[in-house]
Amino acid sequence: MRHIPHAFIISSSKGEDIAESIERVLNRGNTMHVSSWGKEFQPTEAFMESLRRVTLQYDFGIAVITPDDVTVVDRKTGKVVTTEPRDNVVFELGLFSSALGKKFVLPVTVTRDGITPSLPTDLAGISHFKVTIDPELKLDEQVEKECERMRQHMIAHYERAELSLLPSTALAIGYFENFIRPVSEGLLEAKACLIGQDRKRSEVHEWGIKVCIPQDLAKASREDWSVEVRRLGLETATVDLPKESKLLRPYPFQVGAVGKDGTLQIFDAPTTLKTVYEAVKRLMPDATEADRKIAHERGVADFWRSLQYLLKEAKVYNVEIVDWDKLPAPK
Repeated sequence: MRHIPHAFIISSSKGEDIAESIERVLNRGNTMHVSSWGKEFQPTEAFMESLRRVTLQYDFGIAVITPDDVTVVDRKTGKVVTTEPRDNVVFELGLFSSALGKKFVLPVTVTRDGITPSLPTDLAGISHFKVTIDPELKLDEQVEKECERMRQHMIAHYERAELSLLPSTALAIGYFENFIRPVSEGLLEAKACLIGQDRKRSEVHEWGIKVCIPQDLAKASREDWSVEVRRLGLETATVDLPKESKLLRPYPFQVGAVGKDGTLQIFDAPTTLKTVYEAVKRLMPDATEADRKIAHERGVADFWRSLQYLLKEAKVYNVEIVDWDKLPAPK
Protein backbone atom coordinates (compact mmCIF):
# COMPACT_ATOMS: atom_id res chain seq x y z
CA MET A 1 0.00 0.00 0.00
CA ARG A 2 1.16 3.51 -0.75
CA HIS A 3 2.64 5.07 2.43
CA ILE A 4 3.85 8.46 1.21
CA PRO A 5 2.01 11.24 -0.66
CA HIS A 6 2.48 11.62 -4.41
CA ALA A 7 2.40 15.17 -5.79
CA PHE A 8 2.33 16.50 -9.35
CA ILE A 9 3.65 19.94 -10.34
CA ILE A 10 2.12 22.01 -13.12
CA SER A 11 3.68 25.14 -14.56
CA SER A 12 4.08 27.18 -17.72
CA SER A 13 7.30 26.95 -19.72
CA LYS A 14 8.45 30.19 -18.04
CA GLY A 15 7.97 28.60 -14.63
CA GLU A 16 9.57 25.28 -15.50
CA ASP A 17 12.87 26.09 -13.78
CA ILE A 18 11.02 26.84 -10.52
CA ALA A 19 8.90 23.68 -10.87
CA GLU A 20 12.05 21.60 -11.28
CA SER A 21 13.62 23.27 -8.25
CA ILE A 22 10.53 22.56 -6.11
CA GLU A 23 10.59 18.97 -7.35
CA ARG A 24 14.23 18.51 -6.33
CA VAL A 25 13.74 19.99 -2.87
CA LEU A 26 10.53 18.11 -2.06
CA ASN A 27 11.99 14.78 -3.16
CA ARG A 28 14.79 15.04 -0.59
CA GLY A 29 14.53 12.55 2.24
CA ASN A 30 12.04 10.22 0.48
CA THR A 31 9.09 11.50 2.51
CA MET A 32 7.08 11.96 -0.68
CA HIS A 33 7.21 11.35 -4.41
CA VAL A 34 7.02 14.47 -6.59
CA SER A 35 7.00 14.72 -10.40
CA SER A 36 6.74 17.69 -12.74
CA TRP A 37 4.79 17.99 -15.97
CA GLY A 38 7.83 17.60 -18.22
CA LYS A 39 8.64 14.16 -16.84
CA GLU A 40 5.06 12.84 -16.92
CA PHE A 41 3.81 13.96 -20.33
CA GLN A 42 3.88 11.07 -22.79
CA PRO A 43 4.24 11.89 -26.51
CA THR A 44 1.62 9.28 -27.48
CA GLU A 45 -1.03 10.79 -25.18
CA ALA A 46 -3.39 13.64 -25.97
CA PHE A 47 -3.18 16.62 -23.61
CA MET A 48 -6.49 15.92 -21.84
CA GLU A 49 -5.71 12.20 -21.55
CA SER A 50 -2.47 13.05 -19.75
CA LEU A 51 -4.29 15.41 -17.40
CA ARG A 52 -6.96 12.85 -16.56
CA ARG A 53 -4.30 10.21 -15.94
CA VAL A 54 -2.33 12.29 -13.45
CA THR A 55 -5.46 13.30 -11.51
CA LEU A 56 -6.08 9.56 -11.02
CA GLN A 57 -2.49 8.86 -9.99
CA TYR A 58 -1.54 11.74 -7.70
CA ASP A 59 -2.75 12.81 -4.26
CA PHE A 60 -1.75 16.47 -4.55
CA GLY A 61 -1.38 19.05 -7.29
CA ILE A 62 1.17 21.87 -7.01
CA ALA A 63 0.62 24.81 -9.38
CA VAL A 64 3.56 27.13 -10.01
CA ILE A 65 1.91 30.46 -10.88
CA THR A 66 4.30 32.85 -12.60
CA PRO A 67 3.73 36.35 -14.10
CA ASP A 68 3.67 35.41 -17.80
CA ASP A 69 1.19 37.45 -19.84
CA VAL A 70 0.62 41.22 -19.75
CA THR A 71 -3.11 41.91 -19.95
CA VAL A 72 -4.92 45.21 -20.40
CA VAL A 73 -8.27 45.26 -18.63
CA ASP A 74 -10.75 47.94 -19.69
CA ARG A 75 -12.64 48.85 -16.53
CA LYS A 76 -15.09 51.68 -16.09
CA THR A 77 -12.43 53.81 -14.45
CA GLY A 78 -9.97 53.26 -17.25
CA LYS A 79 -7.50 50.74 -18.56
CA VAL A 80 -5.63 48.63 -16.02
CA VAL A 81 -2.49 46.68 -16.91
CA THR A 82 -2.03 43.37 -15.06
CA THR A 83 0.30 40.41 -15.42
CA GLU A 84 -1.55 37.11 -15.57
CA PRO A 85 -0.44 33.50 -15.24
CA ARG A 86 -0.63 31.39 -18.39
CA ASP A 87 -4.18 30.21 -19.17
CA ASN A 88 -3.26 26.51 -19.17
CA VAL A 89 -1.90 26.78 -15.60
CA VAL A 90 -5.15 28.32 -14.35
CA PHE A 91 -7.13 25.64 -16.24
CA GLU A 92 -5.06 22.79 -14.81
CA LEU A 93 -5.26 24.29 -11.32
CA GLY A 94 -9.05 24.31 -11.61
CA LEU A 95 -9.06 20.75 -12.91
CA PHE A 96 -6.98 19.49 -9.98
CA SER A 97 -9.10 21.45 -7.49
CA SER A 98 -12.23 19.79 -8.86
CA ALA A 99 -10.70 16.30 -8.98
CA LEU A 100 -8.78 16.32 -5.68
CA GLY A 101 -10.40 18.98 -3.47
CA LYS A 102 -8.99 22.33 -2.36
CA LYS A 103 -6.99 20.86 0.54
CA PHE A 104 -5.01 18.82 -1.96
CA VAL A 105 -4.09 21.64 -4.35
CA LEU A 106 -1.19 23.97 -3.51
CA PRO A 107 -0.77 27.17 -5.58
CA VAL A 108 2.73 28.63 -5.45
CA THR A 109 2.64 32.34 -6.37
CA VAL A 110 5.97 33.46 -7.81
CA THR A 111 7.15 37.08 -7.77
CA ARG A 112 9.81 37.59 -10.43
CA ASP A 113 11.52 40.82 -11.50
CA GLY A 114 9.34 42.60 -8.95
CA ILE A 115 6.14 41.41 -10.65
CA THR A 116 3.50 39.28 -8.90
CA PRO A 117 0.85 37.53 -11.03
CA SER A 118 -2.77 38.57 -10.70
CA LEU A 119 -4.82 35.66 -9.37
CA PRO A 120 -8.45 34.67 -10.07
CA THR A 121 -10.81 35.41 -7.17
CA ASP A 122 -11.96 31.76 -7.27
CA LEU A 123 -8.67 30.80 -5.61
CA ALA A 124 -9.84 32.30 -2.30
CA GLY A 125 -9.96 29.72 0.48
CA ILE A 126 -7.02 27.69 -0.85
CA SER A 127 -3.74 27.66 1.07
CA HIS A 128 -1.20 29.75 -0.87
CA PHE A 129 2.58 29.57 -0.91
CA LYS A 130 4.67 32.53 -2.00
CA VAL A 131 8.16 32.65 -3.49
CA THR A 132 10.12 35.76 -4.48
CA ILE A 133 12.92 35.01 -6.94
CA ASP A 134 16.28 36.78 -6.83
CA PRO A 135 18.23 35.98 -10.03
CA GLU A 136 21.50 36.29 -8.13
CA LEU A 137 20.71 33.41 -5.75
CA LYS A 138 20.33 29.65 -6.25
CA LEU A 139 16.74 28.60 -6.90
CA ASP A 140 16.77 25.60 -4.58
CA GLU A 141 17.77 27.78 -1.63
CA GLN A 142 14.99 30.28 -2.41
CA VAL A 143 12.20 27.69 -2.51
CA GLU A 144 13.33 25.65 0.50
CA LYS A 145 11.26 27.51 3.11
CA GLU A 146 7.98 27.24 1.18
CA CYS A 147 8.79 23.66 0.19
CA GLU A 148 9.03 22.73 3.85
CA ARG A 149 5.63 24.35 4.47
CA MET A 150 4.22 22.40 1.52
CA ARG A 151 5.79 19.18 2.79
CA GLN A 152 4.20 19.57 6.22
CA HIS A 153 0.83 20.46 4.65
CA MET A 154 0.85 17.42 2.37
CA ILE A 155 2.02 14.92 4.96
CA ALA A 156 -0.54 16.18 7.50
CA HIS A 157 -3.45 15.93 5.06
CA TYR A 158 -2.27 12.64 3.60
CA GLU A 159 -2.03 10.98 7.01
CA ARG A 160 -5.27 12.48 8.29
CA ALA A 161 -8.08 9.95 8.03
CA GLU A 162 -11.07 11.65 6.46
CA LEU A 163 -13.78 11.04 3.90
CA SER A 164 -13.60 12.43 0.38
CA LEU A 165 -15.57 12.31 -2.84
CA LEU A 166 -13.26 9.70 -4.36
CA PRO A 167 -14.81 6.34 -5.40
CA SER A 168 -12.60 4.54 -2.88
CA THR A 169 -14.40 6.36 -0.06
CA ALA A 170 -17.75 4.94 -1.22
CA LEU A 171 -16.19 1.45 -1.32
CA ALA A 172 -14.83 1.92 2.21
CA ILE A 173 -18.22 3.06 3.55
CA GLY A 174 -19.94 0.05 1.98
CA TYR A 175 -17.33 -2.34 3.38
CA PHE A 176 -17.55 -0.82 6.85
CA GLU A 177 -21.36 -0.81 6.98
CA ASN A 178 -21.85 -4.25 5.42
CA PHE A 179 -19.00 -6.14 7.08
CA ILE A 180 -16.93 -4.45 9.79
CA ARG A 181 -19.81 -2.93 11.75
CA PRO A 182 -22.25 -5.91 11.74
CA VAL A 183 -19.51 -8.46 12.51
CA SER A 184 -18.10 -6.35 15.36
CA GLU A 185 -21.53 -5.59 16.85
CA GLY A 186 -22.64 -9.21 16.37
CA LEU A 187 -19.62 -10.54 18.26
CA LEU A 188 -20.10 -8.00 21.04
CA GLU A 189 -23.71 -9.07 21.42
CA ALA A 190 -23.45 -12.84 20.94
CA LYS A 191 -19.94 -13.47 22.35
CA ALA A 192 -19.76 -16.41 19.93
CA CYS A 193 -19.57 -17.34 16.24
CA LEU A 194 -20.52 -20.36 14.13
CA ILE A 195 -17.54 -22.03 12.45
CA GLY A 196 -17.24 -24.56 9.61
CA GLN A 197 -19.79 -26.54 7.63
CA ASP A 198 -21.23 -28.04 10.81
CA ARG A 199 -21.65 -24.49 12.21
CA LYS A 200 -19.95 -25.35 15.46
CA ARG A 201 -20.63 -22.66 18.05
CA SER A 202 -17.46 -21.27 19.62
CA GLU A 203 -17.26 -18.80 22.47
CA VAL A 204 -15.41 -15.60 21.56
CA HIS A 205 -14.18 -13.06 24.09
CA GLU A 206 -11.65 -11.10 22.02
CA TRP A 207 -11.08 -10.82 18.30
CA GLY A 208 -9.09 -9.00 15.66
CA ILE A 209 -9.86 -8.42 12.00
CA LYS A 210 -7.20 -8.53 9.30
CA VAL A 211 -8.33 -6.79 6.11
CA CYS A 212 -6.36 -8.61 3.42
CA ILE A 213 -5.42 -6.85 0.17
CA PRO A 214 -3.09 -8.25 -2.54
CA GLN A 215 -0.20 -6.30 -4.03
CA ASP A 216 -1.74 -6.82 -7.47
CA LEU A 217 -5.34 -5.53 -7.49
CA ALA A 218 -6.12 -7.80 -10.44
CA LYS A 219 -6.15 -10.58 -7.82
CA ALA A 220 -8.73 -8.86 -5.61
CA SER A 221 -11.44 -11.30 -6.64
CA ARG A 222 -13.48 -13.92 -4.81
CA GLU A 223 -11.81 -16.67 -6.83
CA ASP A 224 -8.26 -15.59 -5.92
CA TRP A 225 -9.23 -15.03 -2.27
CA SER A 226 -10.69 -18.56 -2.16
CA VAL A 227 -7.33 -19.92 -3.30
CA GLU A 228 -5.61 -17.92 -0.55
CA VAL A 229 -8.10 -19.15 2.06
CA ARG A 230 -7.31 -22.77 1.16
CA ARG A 231 -3.56 -22.09 1.30
CA LEU A 232 -3.90 -20.61 4.78
CA GLY A 233 -6.19 -23.39 5.97
CA LEU A 234 -8.90 -20.99 7.11
CA GLU A 235 -12.49 -21.91 7.90
CA THR A 236 -15.67 -20.06 7.04
CA ALA A 237 -17.59 -18.57 9.94
CA THR A 238 -20.61 -16.35 10.58
CA VAL A 239 -21.94 -14.42 13.51
CA ASP A 240 -25.57 -13.69 14.30
CA LEU A 241 -26.51 -10.20 13.17
CA PRO A 242 -27.12 -7.62 15.91
CA LYS A 243 -30.80 -7.03 16.66
CA GLU A 244 -30.82 -3.58 15.10
CA SER A 245 -29.12 -4.69 11.86
CA LYS A 246 -30.85 -3.95 8.56
CA LEU A 247 -28.86 -6.58 6.65
CA LEU A 248 -30.81 -9.50 5.22
CA ARG A 249 -28.29 -12.19 6.17
CA PRO A 250 -25.02 -12.65 8.06
CA TYR A 251 -21.84 -11.91 6.14
CA PRO A 252 -19.50 -14.98 5.99
CA PHE A 253 -15.83 -14.49 6.80
CA GLN A 254 -12.73 -16.61 7.33
CA VAL A 255 -11.14 -17.42 10.67
CA GLY A 256 -8.31 -19.31 12.22
CA ALA A 257 -8.80 -21.62 15.18
CA VAL A 258 -10.35 -20.06 18.28
CA GLY A 259 -7.78 -19.92 21.07
CA LYS A 260 -8.33 -21.56 24.44
CA ASP A 261 -8.83 -18.11 25.93
CA GLY A 262 -11.61 -17.34 23.45
CA THR A 263 -9.53 -15.18 21.08
CA LEU A 264 -10.41 -15.22 17.40
CA GLN A 265 -8.52 -13.94 14.35
CA ILE A 266 -10.79 -12.96 11.47
CA PHE A 267 -9.52 -12.68 7.91
CA ASP A 268 -11.45 -10.94 5.15
CA ALA A 269 -10.66 -9.57 1.69
CA PRO A 270 -12.62 -6.55 0.41
CA THR A 271 -12.99 -7.94 -3.12
CA THR A 272 -14.99 -4.81 -3.89
CA LEU A 273 -11.56 -3.22 -4.48
CA LYS A 274 -11.46 -5.06 -7.81
CA THR A 275 -13.72 -2.15 -8.83
CA VAL A 276 -10.68 0.16 -8.56
CA TYR A 277 -8.73 -2.11 -10.92
CA GLU A 278 -11.54 -2.21 -13.47
CA ALA A 279 -12.18 1.55 -13.24
CA VAL A 280 -8.52 2.40 -13.81
CA LYS A 281 -8.36 0.02 -16.78
CA ARG A 282 -11.29 1.84 -18.40
CA LEU A 283 -10.27 5.37 -17.46
CA MET A 284 -6.64 4.86 -18.52
CA PRO A 285 -6.96 2.51 -21.53
CA ASP A 286 -3.67 3.55 -23.14
CA ALA A 287 -1.59 3.92 -19.97
CA THR A 288 1.40 1.75 -19.17
CA GLU A 289 1.16 -0.92 -16.49
CA ALA A 290 3.49 1.18 -14.31
CA ASP A 291 1.13 4.17 -14.57
CA ARG A 292 -1.89 2.00 -13.79
CA LYS A 293 -0.13 0.57 -10.76
CA ILE A 294 0.35 4.10 -9.35
CA ALA A 295 -3.39 4.71 -9.75
CA HIS A 296 -4.17 1.34 -8.09
CA GLU A 297 -1.93 2.23 -5.14
CA ARG A 298 -3.71 5.55 -4.73
CA GLY A 299 -7.10 3.83 -4.77
CA VAL A 300 -6.06 1.39 -2.04
CA ALA A 301 -4.49 4.15 0.09
CA ASP A 302 -7.67 6.26 -0.18
CA PHE A 303 -9.79 3.22 0.73
CA TRP A 304 -7.71 2.56 3.83
CA ARG A 305 -7.63 6.16 5.02
CA SER A 306 -11.41 6.37 4.65
CA LEU A 307 -11.81 3.09 6.53
CA GLN A 308 -9.56 4.39 9.31
CA TYR A 309 -11.81 7.43 9.65
CA LEU A 310 -14.90 5.23 9.99
CA LEU A 311 -13.21 2.89 12.48
CA LYS A 312 -12.10 5.80 14.65
CA GLU A 313 -15.57 7.34 14.51
CA ALA A 314 -17.13 4.01 15.60
CA LYS A 315 -14.37 3.38 18.18
CA VAL A 316 -13.34 0.09 16.60
CA TYR A 317 -9.62 -0.39 17.20
CA ASN A 318 -8.90 -4.06 16.46
CA VAL A 319 -8.75 -3.86 12.66
CA GLU A 320 -5.57 -3.79 10.57
CA ILE A 321 -4.81 -3.93 6.87
CA VAL A 322 -2.33 -6.56 5.66
CA ASP A 323 -0.83 -7.72 2.38
CA TRP A 324 -2.32 -11.14 1.73
CA ASP A 325 0.74 -12.09 -0.33
CA LYS A 326 2.76 -11.88 2.90
CA LEU A 327 0.42 -13.87 5.15
CA PRO A 328 2.38 -16.84 6.54
CA ALA A 329 1.35 -20.28 5.35
CA PRO A 330 0.30 -22.74 8.09
CA LYS A 331 3.09 -24.83 9.58
